[in-house]
Amino acid sequence: GTVLVTETVQLDERRNPTWNAEQVETELKAFLGARHPVWMPRGLTADYSGFGTNGHIDILACFTPTGPVLAHTQRDRSHPDFDVCRENLDILRASRHADGTPYEVIEVPAPQQTHDDGDIVDWSYINHYVCNDAVIMCAFDDPNDEVVAEIAAKAYPGRRIVLHDARLLDDFGTAVVADVDLAVRTDRRTVRAAAQLGDDVLLAVGRDAGQRLARDLDQDHRAVGHGDRALGEQKT
Repeated sequence: GTVLVTETVQLDERRNPTWNAEQVETELKAFLGARHPVWMPRGLTADYSGFGTNGHIDILACFTPTGPVLAHTQRDRSHPDFDVCRENLDILRASRHADGTPYEVIEVPAPQQTHDDGDIVDWSYINHYVCNDAVIMCAFDDPNDEVVAEIAAKAYPGRRIVLHDARLLDDFGTAVVADVDLAVRTDRRTVRAAAQLGDDVLLAVGRDAGQRLARDLDQDHRAVGHGDRALGEQKT
């Protein structure tokens, strides 16, 4: 399958100090079975300060069950993320799925609010949690909340779109996927905590409904967790 990654996370000297891109790709293939990585150079500007993650992919872009890629888009030309998003959109539009077909890229506008208490924000609707019959999405009491809810409704047909105020979460460097405690499986039993789900890498959803998804890369922070531990010994 396909995996999206950022250079400033995977090649961060605090996480993988001696690794190059080829070594990271080898490990991603071993852990996830991902044979087609798509590299983006950097994350959103505010993600490099304070409680930032140094460029996590989960606020930049993600795949959807119907195939399209949702991509964070800053439309304010005065905002430093305008150029970041333009570069990432160009990369996504030039990329291909593992089977060679081009991506359908859907631009998801950033919230219109660009600062909070004088500081630039990295608020994004891309980081959301998909459960059985719903999609839990970040909201920011922003005019674009409802705009993006409509986009999400089309990207996740048959699921209810639930807006969850994420402003307080964002202040501490977390997001909706880390705030949802438990989900319920189709057999009505609970699954493991949402905070343990993939933290930096978003996996493509297989076009074949029977395709098995790879395990979550961030389980117990063994791969790219916040503890800045290395990926582990390279498989040979």
